Amino acid sequence: MKITPKIFYVLIFVSSYMFSQNTTHEIGVLTGTAALQTDYGLRGDMLSTTANNSTSFTIAHYMQLSGLSQSWNKRSSILDHIIIKSEFNYIQSVDLRHPHVKLSPKTILENKTRDGNQTFSSKEVLGSMKGNISLMNLGFQLEYYLKDLTEFFNGTQQSRFNPFFNFGFNYSLYSNSVTSDLGDWHTDKSLLPEKYRAEGAIKEGKGGALGFNTGVGSRYRLSEKLDIVAQFKWEIYTSDSIDGLQANVVENKSNETLTNLQVGLIYHLNFSKR
Repeated sequence: MKITPKIFYVLIFVSSYMFSQNTTHEIGVLTGTAALQTDYGLRGDMLSTTANNSTSFTIAHYMQLSGLSQSWNKRSSILDHIIIKSEFNYIQSVDLRHPHVKLSPKTILENKTRDGNQTFSSKEVLGSMKGNISLMNLGFQLEYYLKDLTEFFNGTQQSRFNPFFNFGFNYSLYSNSVTSDLGDWHTDKSLLPEKYRAEGAIKEGKGGALGFNTGVGSRYRLSEKLDIVAQFKWEIYTSDSIDGLQANVVENKSNETLTNLQVGLIYHLNFSKR
């Protein structure tokens, strides 16, 4: 069965409702930097990762399950270490380039003023190619905390830190575009690298993709109601279409991935008592 955005959102709503009893709730706001690993640049290359990045924003809802554990028995269980997190994440417009191909502003200006009879080198064509992506993600994560959550929030632990690791999934809506500093490639395919001139090698527009993620982080308890959180998340998508580059070559076969480093604040709503 194909997972459409509507089905995905309904599953999230139903699951949240089923666990709403005997739980406590929190709301969080986070911001940071996200880097996309795409067909722009080289896979596994630090420069390609750090150059193609943008700002990320997250609004999250946290649901603690320790209340369920206390309802079933008085002893500590795995539920005292688990939080279910649902989040909306927006990654601001990411400008993409092939960072290992550097063109000076003077070269770019000279290229723009050439007449139609002149040709460009392969380096000039590749270095002038640009992409842009915006992403909106909605998904679930399961966070496992190393320390008992009830004791952590009640302040009975000596340490204010509580590290965690997580894994989950999300559905992403994206919008992409491909341009060139040399001119409009839609009317002149010679402005693109040769591998992107074939029919279907570039697919611009909007779309959706399922993603799976994992990460690590830690909370720091500021007060009874407020925590600071820092987290690092790595995500892989089930699509290679997010960046719009679809050339049938070996170096363009990997699915897009995302790294996201964020910090933020979490506020305890206390819908039910701890």
